[in-house]
Amino acid sequence: MIITFSDNIKFLTYKFFRKIYNITNSYFLRCLLIQPYYGIVGNSETMAFIGPSGSIDWWCIPRFHGLPVFAKALNSNLDSCLEINEVSIKGKQIFVKKEKIPVFQKYIGKTNILSTNWKSEDATYTVLDFMPIGKKTLVRLLKIEKRRRKYKYAHIALGFNYTNLLAYGKVFVKYDNRENIFYFSVEESGHHMCISSCIKPRYVIISGKRFKKGFLTEERSVIEYLSEKPSINVLFVYKVKLGDYFPVYISYGDYIEEAVVEVKKARNIPPLKELRREEEFWKKWVNKGVLISIPDKDLEDAFYRSLLVLKLLTDRNSGGIIAAATTSFPTSPGTDSNWDYRYVWIRDGVFAAEAFDITGYHKEARKFHEFILERQRTDGYWKPLYSVDGGALTFEYKLPHLTDSHGGAVRFGNAAAAQFQIDSPGLVLSGMYLHYLLTGDEAFIDKNIEKLIKAARWILENWNLEENGIWEERLKKSHWLFGKILCYAGLYTAFKILRNKNYELAENFRQELGIIRKAISLRGWSKAKGAFLQKFDDDSPLDVSALALVFYKILDTNEEKIKKTVEKIEKNLSIQNSIIRYENDYPPFYLSTLWMARFYAEMGMGEKALEYLKYCISYSTDLKLMAERYDPIRKVQRGNFPQAYSHEELIKAVMAMLIRWDDSRVEIAPAIPRSFIFKGFKVKNAKTPYGIISYSYRTKDKMLIVTIDYRFKRDALVHVHVLKDAKLIKSDGIEVDFADGVAKFFAFAGEKTIKLYLNIGKIRKG
Repeated sequence: MIITFSDNIKFLTYKFFRKIYNITNSYFLRCLLIQPYYGIVGNSETMAFIGPSGSIDWWCIPRFHGLPVFAKALNSNLDSCLEINEVSIKGKQIFVKKEKIPVFQKYIGKTNILSTNWKSEDATYTVLDFMPIGKKTLVRLLKIEKRRRKYKYAHIALGFNYTNLLAYGKVFVKYDNRENIFYFSVEESGHHMCISSCIKPRYVIISGKRFKKGFLTEERSVIEYLSEKPSINVLFVYKVKLGDYFPVYISYGDYIEEAVVEVKKARNIPPLKELRREEEFWKKWVNKGVLISIPDKDLEDAFYRSLLVLKLLTDRNSGGIIAAATTSFPTSPGTDSNWDYRYVWIRDGVFAAEAFDITGYHKEARKFHEFILERQRTDGYWKPLYSVDGGALTFEYKLPHLTDSHGGAVRFGNAAAAQFQIDSPGLVLSGMYLHYLLTGDEAFIDKNIEKLIKAARWILENWNLEENGIWEERLKKSHWLFGKILCYAGLYTAFKILRNKNYELAENFRQELGIIRKAISLRGWSKAKGAFLQKFDDDSPLDVSALALVFYKILDTNEEKIKKTVEKIEKNLSIQNSIIRYENDYPPFYLSTLWMARFYAEMGMGEKALEYLKYCISYSTDLKLMAERYDPIRKVQRGNFPQAYSHEELIKAVMAMLIRWDDSRVEIAPAIPRSFIFKGFKVKNAKTPYGIISYSYRTKDKMLIVTIDYRFKRDALVHVHVLKDAKLIKSDGIEVDFADGVAKFFAFAGEKTIKLYLNIGKIRKG
């Protein structure tokens, strides 16, 4: 894509207003700067997208990779959504008023309960949406408040609009007045759904045929309709009391009988009781992991939202973590770059499991690793991706009769499943080892030692082969730098695990490590371009994935070749404060920009890391949700949504600022911005291989007080990063060495509280 002069003017205008927003925190400016998109709710089995006006515009059932029952988010011209509208009844005529003014969407605290607010000419609407985990039901609680209080009731219409994307099949619907249940079933697409509420509708209108409540007597209590066309429209008109919550239950199943059971169970629980249960569930889940409180509340909110998104992308049955909840959302409108991401990629899944592990959600990480280990081939290899129930994909096809809103292809399945990607075994081994370090679960390693050895031997025999690479280049194989890095990382992991279990085999791995490292150093580096490139080829492009050299500890952040590579990346891959993956790739990935943030955090440059993090947050939706890519000029999300890649990497970048550890030490606040220190912040229950550590920074008068609580199972050296010009006054509970803004002490196994008092009176805050 060519960036024009007018595009640059738009971007500079955006930057100007963004600075004013950062100072004033104006709600009007936030709406101007950040375009509303979709809110998401889910039950770790499916995910529904709620638009700013309250309509459900995307929902695949009965699993993440099922066909969408609502798909308006894919193509705005599709009559495929579940909407709520105001109704006016005059005599025998029903007028549906579709004019709405979206007000805002927000999540209720640190939960996945979504509140959507909009208004009409004379009323305001609030709907709370949530999907209890373990249940196959979406609960909608609608509250209406009229501006003129003389009214006690209002009429609303629930519009069920269905279009079968397969373009064939019969649609069966039924409304049972005695049970107050709407049945919907399309066998060809696997869609079985029931809708109910606590009150009966006054009217039911099925594809233009109207049935009044009074007409549905005991003798005629059931309406059945079979559409030969692959679409149908059903309207339910309700009379609801103003100011009270009106519940709607939407249940699904593998078959219609299961949906009926689910909707009846949901209806039997008082809606506000279910709401409180859901709030309590998410509160307990969040509190199981690390807890942070930092001055930048936008970043703090994005951190927790990212964790909650990853939880929704994790299949509760299998443990697989899908890459995103959608298919064919365009990355670059008008092109054919539309893909199906509703599957479990090894790469994306391992990255997400690592984010779970470093934040203390080991149950989710463990279940993912068990899912992946069961998929290993007999030769030790893993295919690039699987379905959430563990099946191997064998197809990708385009719908010939349907496009997205911009004319791009609509795909189901993904041909990348048949690609050869050599990073898979190394990713699995690295992720397993991190899980082992943070849980200390020796039994987990022992149970899977043969699989680990198989994977390492596969790397030993295949690391030097050409592959399709991290960006899944089609119909072409090359020697990708990222793949070689992961082969090294995986083999090094196997060496560390086996050196005390099978010394001879570990030594074989160690010898090969030197060969791989040499190949990376000689063939990955381009003397002509003065940087590490995407492939072992001087003609290949500069690629941000070269930063994996630092993330997997092959090179240090201060090595000259890394410095030169990063300099080239920021010069040649930077567009509007964003980092693209490689040369001429537009629009930017969140992942590539967040990788740069994590790199600077690893380097100890907190201000620079924060800068990149803030760019990504400013381009995310008003709910802090991120797609695969974003357009920094038009302020819109691009590609599939929400993307695990994007959210896991934000978590990792934030954690890299707050805690770091290696084989001999733990570092507290290794890349914290100066402003955070002056304003104060705290971290609770951070996991390390040595145990759990909590700490807080607070200022009082001209003094900085750092409190550290740890519960270590073995000894460790602890480094506490403060301000370089600070002066240590005293330390409670331990002897401390202090120099160049770092306090060092030796922490013995056990529990202890340490307090450091530092004079910061003469240090400038800026």
